[in-house]
Amino acid sequence: MQQPLNRILIGFIAFCATLGAGLGIFLYVSLIPHIELIGWITAALVVLGLGCTGALMFTFTLHKIAHWRIHSNVVAVGEVVAVRNEDGTWTHLSAQHVAAGVPPQPPVTVKELPSGDPRWDAVLDLRHTGKGMHQIAKELKVPYQRVRTFLNQVEGNDGEV
Repeated sequence: MQQPLNRILIGFIAFCATLGAGLGIFLYVSLIPHIELIGWITAALVVLGLGCTGALMFTFTLHKIAHWRIHSNVVAVGEVVAVRNEDGTWTHLSAQHVAAGVPPQPPVTVKELPSGDPRWDAVLDLRHTGKGMHQIAKELKVPYQRVRTFLNQVEGNDGEV
């Protein structure tokens, strides 16, 4: 004995199969007059697909050849990479890569430096020996604020500490 739901399900599947078969036969019969045109369109699609595949294979091969040619001049040992130039010299690519990451230093601009006072030359000399601004001010008996302003102008800090 079949369950009522199984009978309904089997009946629905049979209905859909009959409807699908009828639709398929209807489409086949209606397309018979156009079968030659459909054949030509199918052939054109196959030729287009083969042409695109051939072009893709050709460009892939050229890309691989260029890749191998470039990499035949590259030497990589660990993280160090160098390339041989046409003239036989070598370019260190790793160094260029690292140098590209270093931001350029801003140019030092000097604004209104006091001139004629020999103490400012002494301030610069002491600064080059590694002494701090407080030590320089104490040693030369110059107010700290003036030493700081002068060194900030010379070193391009624009008043920043």
